[in-house]
Amino acid sequence: MAETIGKTAEKARAQRRKDERPQEITAAALKEFAQRGFAATRLDDVASRAGVAKGTIYLYFDSKVDLFKAVVRETVIPQFEQVGNLLADFEGPTEDLLRMFLKRIAHDFVETDIHHIIRLIHAEGQQFPDLSEFYFKEVISRGMARMREILARGVDRGEFRDVGLEAYPQLLISPAIMATMWKSTFESYSPMDLDRALDLHIDILLNGLKVPSNEAQG
Repeated sequence: MAETIGKTAEKARAQRRKDERPQEITAAALKEFAQRGFAATRLDDVASRAGVAKGTIYLYFDSKVDLFKAVVRETVIPQFEQVGNLLADFEGPTEDLLRMFLKRIAHDFVETDIHHIIRLIHAEGQQFPDLSEFYFKEVISRGMARMREILARGVDRGEFRDVGLEAYPQLLISPAIMATMWKSTFESYSPMDLDRALDLHIDILLNGLKVPSNEAQG
């Protein structure tokens, strides 16, 4: 009886370990990509860091490109989904929604593992166009759609002027991209107060977007 229970528990632990293995591999891959870049990362190093044989990686991922895509799906896309839920539930002024969105995105870009992915795409995307195309379709296009939703909301509610920014919504988060690059390259020479920089950007942005109070009342 005790032997049977022990074998069942051992089998359950082995199954849990097997189920967790893809996440362990992607976590190890993220660290390798962050440290070495995409081109220089070897699956042998990922396997060693994850504590598995190299062949084990191929049980879950067809190639290094496939592994990178899995890293993006686990690291970046859930953040965008959380932001999307925030937008869907928000009932206040669009000005507050825009401020919340831009600050959330900027802090995610700078303070989470997302900044490793952004830096890698920026540095090696031209060399690996498949990665750039994937990242654009899976991440950039989603972010741009969210930003267009916010701008359209403000215009529909009579809070924002229609200035044509929906054609280039990426301009909204350009400071977040700049802050990501700055923090990883120039921070030791000239530290950036991210929140202060964001407040300045958002104030300038809103001064151009907001409908003047006299027009709104009219």
